[in-house]
Amino acid sequence: MNEQQQLVNIPLGVIILGRINCFFLGIVFFGMFLSFYTKITPEKFDIIVQTLKNKGFYQEVTMEQFRLAIKLYMFSSCIFFISGLGLVLKKEWGRILTLIFSFVIVIFTLLSVLSQPAIIIQAMIFIIYPGILIFYFTNKNVEKFFKISQK
Repeated sequence: MNEQQQLVNIPLGVIILGRINCFFLGIVFFGMFLSFYTKITPEKFDIIVQTLKNKGFYQEVTMEQFRLAIKLYMFSSCIFFISGLGLVLKKEWGRILTLIFSFVIVIFTLLSVLSQPAIIIQAMIFIIYPGILIFYFTNKNVEKFFKISQK
């Protein structure tokens, strides 16, 4: 089979979701959070805290905690980049990493909602995309594609 025929056989969802994970959630979000991290000032932090309070997030947050949260988002972006790269390269480990990370995101989001019920609307966004990933990458045809591509 030549390379053009192999490209035709790649499920469209693998191409789309792999690129979203790798480029958008990986590279673009990492750059965005790195920019936030390097440009945050106490004055900007106070504005962010007030905005969060206006949105119903009543948890007291220090600037150090906020910076740690940004670091965690940057780490998440790195995981998305790696898993997305694995998907783009048609690697089974990319599919497995995507599934594990998606389950972790859903679990942590649900725990966050239990501790802060007011954020349930915002939490839905953090559950929808990982839910799509879980649903799609546990599909038997998609699993079969990755198993075949390993050979």
